[in-house]
Parts: sequence; structure tokens; C-alpha cells
Amino acid sequence: MSKLIFIGMPGAGKTTIGEAVSKEKEWRFIDTDKYIESREGSSISNIFKEKGELYFRDLEKNILKDFEDKSNMVISTGGGLPIYNNNMEKLNSLGLTIFLDTPIDELVERIKKDNKRPLISQNHIKVELETLLKDRTQIYKKATIIIDCESKNKYDIINEVINKIKLFEINL
Repeated sequence: MSKLIFIGMPGAGKTTIGEAVSKEKEWRFIDTDKYIESREGSSISNIFKEKGELYFRDLEKNILKDFEDKSNMVISTGGGLPIYNNNMEKLNSLGLTIFLDTPIDELVERIKKDNKRPLISQNHIKVELETLLKDRTQIYKKATIIIDCESKNKYDIINEVINKIKLFEINL
């Protein structure tokens, strides 16, 4: 296993936890949204605004090919990446997928602090997140590892992820 792939809702902590795990394992860290922004020379919000969601979803699908031949990397996906274009199956074939299952109220609090989410209006955060969560959970649960993040701080989550990865490596 040479890739760890974090999936989950916007605000779930994929980047925070993914970066910490990559440091622990001394692996390269990739945030797919930042990767796309760098390749396109534009922010995710601008890509959505100027070229539309379908264009962005195609970009997400296409960048997965860039990671196929790479090893020793931790990838944090955008919240919608696993949902479209059969990407969840592709992610599962690329590496060990880890779903950070974060309670809706925690997601709301985190997203209130971040206004760069193109699919979430600051005016109706909770309602929009509940709709997204309902639509996405079934696909997220196809991940190899599911981490229940309720009532846990980031250090507890990082330790749980590392312990589960070790268990998975033993069973390979």
C-alpha cells in the first residue's frame, strides 16, 4: 500500500489529518483542490464560476491519472471528488481510502470560518450540508477505513488513523 486517500465532506478535516499523517509516514502530501488550482492557475471558486461544475468534475477525474504511478503519498480529495464519474472505485483501486465521518454540527462550525466553498452558501450552511451529506454518505462508506470523528480532537483522529493503517498493513 503506497497511497492513503482521505475522503469526506467539506470541512471534515481531510487536509489537516492528511498532512499530519503524511508527516508521520514521511510521505508526500497532495490536496487535490490545491493541485487543480495550481494546474489551472485559478481558484476552485473561479473555475466553478467561469467554467462550471461539470468542467471542474472532469478535472478531478483526470488528475487521478497523475497519481497512478506514484507511491508513498497521502491524498486529500475535495468533498465531491469521490461522488462523480465513478471516482470512488478509482480511488479504492489507487490506494487505501479513509472516510472521515464528521458530525454535521462540526462541519457547520468549520465551514462558517471558510468562505471558499463553491457549493455551500454562507446563508444556508446547515441545510446545504445536510443535503450533501444525505447524497454522499452511501458512496463515502465504500471507503476501506471509516473513522468516526464525533467528539474527537484532531490528535485522537490522527492516532486512530495511524493505528488503523498499521492494522491494515499487518493484514495485507
